[in-house]
Amino acid sequence: MKKILFLIAIIIFSVPAFASDISVNVNGNPVSFEQPPVNSDGRILVPLRAIFEALGATVEWNPATQTVTAERNDINISLTIGSEVLIRNNELITLDIPAQIVGDRTFVPTRAIAESFGAEVGWEQDTQTVTIITPQSSREILTAMLNVPVATVNGRNLNADIVSIMVQGAMQTLYADYYSMPADEWERAVLEEAVRQSAILAIAAEHAEQLNITLTQDEIDEYTANINEMIQVYGEAEFYEMLFSYGFVNIEHLITTDMQYGLADKVLEAIITDADLFAPFASYAEEESEEEIFAAKHIMITLDDFENEEDAFVHAKEIHARAIAGEDFDALIAEFGQDPGMETYPQGYTFIAEVMTPEFEEATRNLEIGEISEPILTEYGIHIIMRTEPDLKDIIRPWWDSPLTPEQRKINAVIAAFEEQAENAEIIFLPELYLISVN
Repeated sequence: MKKILFLIAIIIFSVPAFASDISVNVNGNPVSFEQPPVNSDGRILVPLRAIFEALGATVEWNPATQTVTAERNDINISLTIGSEVLIRNNELITLDIPAQIVGDRTFVPTRAIAESFGAEVGWEQDTQTVTIITPQSSREILTAMLNVPVATVNGRNLNADIVSIMVQGAMQTLYADYYSMPADEWERAVLEEAVRQSAILAIAAEHAEQLNITLTQDEIDEYTANINEMIQVYGEAEFYEMLFSYGFVNIEHLITTDMQYGLADKVLEAIITDADLFAPFASYAEEESEEEIFAAKHIMITLDDFENEEDAFVHAKEIHARAIAGEDFDALIAEFGQDPGMETYPQGYTFIAEVMTPEFEEATRNLEIGEISEPILTEYGIHIIMRTEPDLKDIIRPWWDSPLTPEQRKINAVIAAFEEQAENAEIIFLPELYLISVN
């Protein structure tokens, strides 16, 4: 009997005692637990899911291995029931007390978990309270300062919301300097470049005030409706993942940014549709270079039918002599030409720069209309080229290119003027700018 009582005593005193008077605060907010914390030899253990979620971490529990994994920002931790080792981003950390099952809940050591996520942990003896202060993530910092001015452009505030979106573009602009500058200097340069790239929106807003242009409530509602529609199309989880990948921290950030671009679009539209408003920008439109358009037909001779390149050139020169002697060029194409593309373009090719091979384009550029080139060599064979009048209805372009309409040329002219004004603007970088994360 004494032996049985002795074993019962061991079991009772080895189980951590429930301590309902212990509380836990994270960033000043009390954490609610379905099962109260316990004190085990001065070590406070708490239910795992509640504490992880209070710390802003996502948590997963694997009942098969009795392992919990959690992630917050760029920190990933995992620990197994009964193990005295916690794994933090592949680093092994020894625990004073392992995670364990208490009642029907998994309990984890509060201090070890919180400190693994970079939090500061304190203990208030009088109130029996664990205090945890978590480090703010770059997203949390930015969320808190979206409407905070980080620079001024000609005295106009430029807030963090729009500058933060320009950071990725600024990083690309300064990519070549990444390895030649100290990290802190490069990050500072990126943030200042983001302000410069944002300055054009401040210039547009200045013109909006001068022209008394504002967004209507219907237009603002339309932005919100469009975003809600996108959420429905993509699904909420995928949409938010996409949102964060572009640097937006929440829906409000996206909407306010869209509104700033929307206002700039209204300013552009007002200027290009009013002759008097556009007059000051006309000189910039004249600077918009007209694209070069070439046209040519050719007799192409492949090298496959000849023993060597020299024999092919001898043949090409014989055809060239007949062409400059006045024989019908189209008849010579039909007799000797080996370019299958001429079947699609029997009148010849009309093309813009960088569509044809460099040798073909250069030879065409050096000809007058109706003039015939000497035989030239490209990767496709030997060509005898006649420059022709362009057929503007059938211009060959690269797949990424498109012709500029008169309206687009006017838009480009206004943007060029705004960019020049932004470059010459008085820009002041405020200390708050350097709180924005570069990552």
